[in-house]
Amino acid sequence: MTAALGSGTPSPSPLKHVQFGKLDRTYPVDYHNHTKWTDGTASADEMAQAASKAGIREFLFSEHVRSTSTYFPEFAKTIRALAVDGLTIYLGVEAKVLDMRGTLDAPADIESLCDAIIGS
Repeated sequence: MTAALGSGTPSPSPLKHVQFGKLDRTYPVDYHNHTKWTDGTASADEMAQAASKAGIREFLFSEHVRSTSTYFPEFAKTIRALAVDGLTIYLGVEAKVLDMRGTLDAPADIESLCDAIIGS
């Protein structure tokens, strides 16, 4: 399968095409999760415990943020305090991409607090 990055809008550089090979194994990771801090229904601890029981080895908490979000530093403390045997826990966000340059609708200091950022 070939995936093209971008849309019909002119970009600063040519579109790149990436050829994906056949996925012949599964990976025990989950990198897109929301807790009840935003639009999920479970606590961070409940989700981490469930992920571990399901055999997940790496887990990213990726709460929704906007530039006006104020909850994130407290949420970050909650996630950084989690410890579950056999599970590597990462802290991240999902933020809206505002333009073709990749500007995010997120607090200015968010990159310094996160392990990963999902642009959507």
